[in-house]
Amino acid sequence: MPPNRKPYKGKEERLVVSVDIGTTFTAASWCILVPGQIPKFESIVRWPDQFEGSAKVPSVVYYDESRKPRAFGARNIAEPTTEAEHRWLKLEWWKLVLRPAHLLPEFVFPELPQGITVDKIFADFLSYIKECLQKYMQDAVAGDKWGKLSLSLTLILTTPRCWLSEQQERMRVAAINSGLVESPQQVRFVSEAEAAVLYAADTGRIREWLKASGLFGLLCLSGTIDISSYQVISAVPLQLEELTPAHCYVAGSVLINESARKYIEERLLINQLGADDADDPSEINSQFEAKKCHFKDPNKVMMLQVAGHITTNLDITRGRLEIPGTKIAEFFDISLDAIIKGMKSVISESRAQVNKVILVGGLASNIYVFSRIQKWAKDAGVIVIKPDGGNMKVVAEGALAWHLDSSVASRIAKYHYGTKTAIRFDSTNPDMEGRKVYFNPTGDCVVNGGWAGIGMKIRSKKEFGGWHHRECTDDEEVDKFEFPIYAFTGTSPPLFIKKKGQRQLNPHFIHICTIKCNLQECYDQAKYRKSPTGRKYKIIEVSPMIHFPTSYFS
Repeated sequence: MPPNRKPYKGKEERLVVSVDIGTTFTAASWCILVPGQIPKFESIVRWPDQFEGSAKVPSVVYYDESRKPRAFGARNIAEPTTEAEHRWLKLEWWKLVLRPAHLLPEFVFPELPQGITVDKIFADFLSYIKECLQKYMQDAVAGDKWGKLSLSLTLILTTPRCWLSEQQERMRVAAINSGLVESPQQVRFVSEAEAAVLYAADTGRIREWLKASGLFGLLCLSGTIDISSYQVISAVPLQLEELTPAHCYVAGSVLINESARKYIEERLLINQLGADDADDPSEINSQFEAKKCHFKDPNKVMMLQVAGHITTNLDITRGRLEIPGTKIAEFFDISLDAIIKGMKSVISESRAQVNKVILVGGLASNIYVFSRIQKWAKDAGVIVIKPDGGNMKVVAEGALAWHLDSSVASRIAKYHYGTKTAIRFDSTNPDMEGRKVYFNPTGDCVVNGGWAGIGMKIRSKKEFGGWHHRECTDDEEVDKFEFPIYAFTGTSPPLFIKKKGQRQLNPHFIHICTIKCNLQECYDQAKYRKSPTGRKYKIIEVSPMIHFPTSYFS
């Protein structure tokens, strides 16, 4: 525990549980808050059908033909014939089905079977996590703490930094449906990247960096790569301020596995070999997934077992498929390109000097990935350390630290937020050509549908907004005012929200919500003005205020 964490000041014992559902693996931690004692974090390190000390369980669910969950996690390792014998459906990578639509639209994930939704999978899997937590705590902690505290527990769920409120709400509902919690108020969210940075701070291994200097944490998971940068405001107690908007890429190890799968299936030429001759490609892919963690040298060949085949043209000799190391290095290119691109962006966008990198997460454990990042960092004058030491509980335990310490004082909004407004017509601007032009009550020639942004830096738990004025006349329905709120997920918002002459939003715009209000009283109290043409109007100053919970930005 860090030296600045204080004893719990509450009057009653409380249970806090964190669950880090990853694309390929899941971890769970908890903390029993005891009055007067410094909180201590614990994690499940004994999952069903796994070796003692395993801190993560595969994010895998098996369903039978009636769409009931029949097995979870490492069951496929302990009983490899289960799927074939019972005709169960093995579902994996399902977390990414929940991703926002604008992320990785070109990647086609396998469709979920009819009758099974990603919401159902989340709920079923969290129900399994609940069972494992209950058994583990009952076996490891005296006094039936689970029975006494579980009904009022606080649940922390982790998400990629780019998840929106829709994803969080669906996960919240799934948590309730799983039986892990009873009410929405029991569920909180933190980004995987922020939890990882706080875990790194807890280890004490970056103590020398926790001074008035910039740092950014990089988290590489199976499905996403999150990159954030922080300024240290205070070392004791630890207070961080986010420097730049977070970068999030769906370009983790799942895409590496997918590239390998396509390559392996092409090399096997299953259709030519015949169903009786070809091994199940999924078993060969599993071999690759296990061996890729140890890949480090593009000059060495990787050997995968393909039972019984001797096909020289396919490089299958003595039942082994040879994959050149240079080809395997190509599989990592998507992730490495995204990592380096993101780090360059963070460094260039930051107002403070960022020359220190905290690297954590499963993909970062790969020797080849780590060496490539180190090479880039050396050329860029950046210091890289990996403080997790291979610990697979980084995010789950970091989520507990986030809940207890509230170390991040302010964050940068994930995207640009704003509403629509009227823009003065400019005949020299080609984007205004062909758009409908009208005269507002003041007599100005304007074009509707322009973008009006709202501030970027958000203090935790604070509202944010910006003042806008509206010119109104007596014939307008000011009692039914509406302010549509949009998010722009790209780099720089364009002048207009919608395409010219269409109702369709421009690329990267997402409609978040619509604020509805009655401004009749404000209008009645405003003074009349006169336009140059003698038209009477009033001006109403309005500031649409949006309150996002801390979890939306963390």
